[in-house]
Amino acid sequence: MIIDSVLAYPMFPGSFGSNSWDLYRYDQLSLNSSFIDENKISKMDFMVKDILLVSDHAFEQKLIQINKPKRLHIKGYSEEITILSDFHIEPGRYEKLRIYIVPEKSSFVYSDKSREIIQGHSMIDFDIENGLSIHSAEIINLKLQFNLAKFEKVKRKRFPIKV
Repeated sequence: MIIDSVLAYPMFPGSFGSNSWDLYRYDQLSLNSSFIDENKISKMDFMVKDILLVSDHAFEQKLIQINKPKRLHIKGYSEEITILSDFHIEPGRYEKLRIYIVPEKSSFVYSDKSREIIQGHSMIDFDIENGLSIHSAEIINLKLQFNLAKFEKVKRKRFPIKV
C-alpha cells in the first residue's frame, strides 16, 4: 500500500490509525531511547522518510511505504501510534524501531519546553522493550508507545485581581 496523503495526528493515513484496526491482533511495543532519556526530550516533531524494524542481526525490515516525507508528532507516554505494516515482515527477532527523518525539518522539544531543530541525526533508533518476535512472514499491526520525559512544571506568578 503506498500512501501519499498528509499525516493525520497521531497516526499515518491508511497504514496508521487509532481505532480503525481494532479487528486485528496488536503487538504493543514500548519504545525507549537512551539518547531521548539523557536529553530529557518530551516531544518529537519528525518529518519521516522511513520506518523500519531492525533485527538482532542488524537486518532492516521496512514497515510502511512512504513516497514523500510525512509529518509525525510524538508527545509523551500516554499517546499511542498504530501501524499496520505494508509489507510481510520476515520471521525473526526484532530489537529496534528505526525512524529515518529529514533533520532540518524535524525537531525535539525538551522537558523545559525549549525546541531545537535536529542536527547531525538522519535516523533515530528506539529499543523495543522485550523485543518483537515474528514467527512467520505476515503483515503486522503495531501499537507504538514512546517513553519520553515529562514536561517540567512551571510555577506561574499570580497577579492580584483588581475589583
